[in-house]
Amino acid sequence: MRRLRNWDSLLDREIEDARSRPFAWGTHDCALWAANAVREITGEDIAAPYRGRYSTAAGATRALKRYGGGDLVTAATQALGNPVPVARAKRGDMVLVPEGPIEAAALGIIGLSGTVIHLASHDGLLDLPRRVAGLAWGVG
Repeated sequence: MRRLRNWDSLLDREIEDARSRPFAWGTHDCALWAANAVREITGEDIAAPYRGRYSTAAGATRALKRYGGGDLVTAATQALGNPVPVARAKRGDMVLVPEGPIEAAALGIIGLSGTVIHLASHDGLLDLPRRVAGLAWGVG
């Protein structure tokens, strides 16, 4: 998987478009939004097995068990390879924000500034400090 030549402008557009989208399981939740960002960066859809398969939190859990090894960490690792140290993660890489800073563990993307994580939540697209990331995966 490689990054597209203009990945940064595509990611910027995806971030801005996501700000006006309401949270919706199966279309605009943390995992699918992060996967959408990866698709903008690389042109590859790592969430293809999940799309159209769930529309509730319980459905998301079932889809993770069926297609993703049971949890967000395993699903992200299957799609992107082994985690990298958060300190070495780059702009556009995927991260896991553990439960604590937010209601439940969630996947997000390191933004173009390199200091902010963007993730879809029930409160809209959240911008969190990078330091809250628990794990990271290289994208491209």
